[in-house]
Amino acid sequence: MDHLQKMRSGNSEIPLMRWAHPLGFITFLRRIGAPSDSLLREQKLPVLCEDPGVYVPVRQVWSFFDQAARREDSMLGWHIGHCFGEGLLKRELLQVLEQCPSLYESLKMFIRLAGSEASHLKLGLWDRGDDILFYNHYPALKGAPGYHESQHYQIGVYLALIRHFLGQGWAPDEVGIEAPSITREERELLQVPRVVTGCGMGYVAIPRTHLHQSLPYASAPPETPASPLNSFPWPAGFDIVETLKSLITAYLLDGYPRAEFMAELMGMSVRTLHRRLAELGRSYTMLVDEVRFNRAKALLSDPDIPIAEVSVVVGFSDPSHFSRMFRRIGGLTPREHRKHLQLH
Repeated sequence: MDHLQKMRSGNSEIPLMRWAHPLGFITFLRRIGAPSDSLLREQKLPVLCEDPGVYVPVRQVWSFFDQAARREDSMLGWHIGHCFGEGLLKRELLQVLEQCPSLYESLKMFIRLAGSEASHLKLGLWDRGDDILFYNHYPALKGAPGYHESQHYQIGVYLALIRHFLGQGWAPDEVGIEAPSITREERELLQVPRVVTGCGMGYVAIPRTHLHQSLPYASAPPETPASPLNSFPWPAGFDIVETLKSLITAYLLDGYPRAEFMAELMGMSVRTLHRRLAELGRSYTMLVDEVRFNRAKALLSDPDIPIAEVSVVVGFSDPSHFSRMFRRIGGLTPREHRKHLQLH
């Protein structure tokens, strides 16, 4: 079984989403003066994490979207999609999509690589004769709080991506959403002639005559060519170890990520968590140490970052405790490691 098949055959412990997308919502909320930090804590999400590349639980993120929309702006998902467009997608993913020879090929590639942004996301193309529907839905999470806010945001992302090929002034004749209704303000923001509500999926209708369009420009290809299908992580294939590593990384700045808290996010008891890791020859403490050590090494390679700051970033309030952990795993203190890097 090759690398891609292995990743596809696995199942993540929980649905995951790349942190970049909630960061967009957080940025917007802070701009309008909304108390995003308290909402994040309420939904058990990291408050201080600024790394867009880590993965966090979808259900917690969606609950955050739901509560933010209820308390601050009922059109929040539409606003975020309109404001950020495709800007929160991975740069490498955008490069791959922009290298495609036509809009049709780009959409098909996006469907294949969508797992790098969120697991359990189902994208597809529906042939309707004169047009195709580029659609999305989360069948396993139907009806979860925040479902509609997430879908509205995603439609904004898809519209922005399509406009790369068809021009910024392009608008579809029809958009479909799963929400049972849409307000006049939402229609005005979308500026789409026909919005169909209560659908079995969210979609953007694209005329077949547009599918052949090429990008008027192309981004520079990645410096190291690679097969796109093997270049992106697939959260749906994350095992328990990879899922926990991502969650630990996301929560490090908020303090030591306790096993009890992580087990709750994973939807299992602490005993089950420890047993599952033991079956793989690992322990929770080992995983935390591994994440902290690797993150610290990356930060120590930058001589402008004080060691005390590195200590805080990897979850230590006392630099001496950080130094002991680093030496126990790496054989050198953080200061000695940095000196070694400078000499070599």
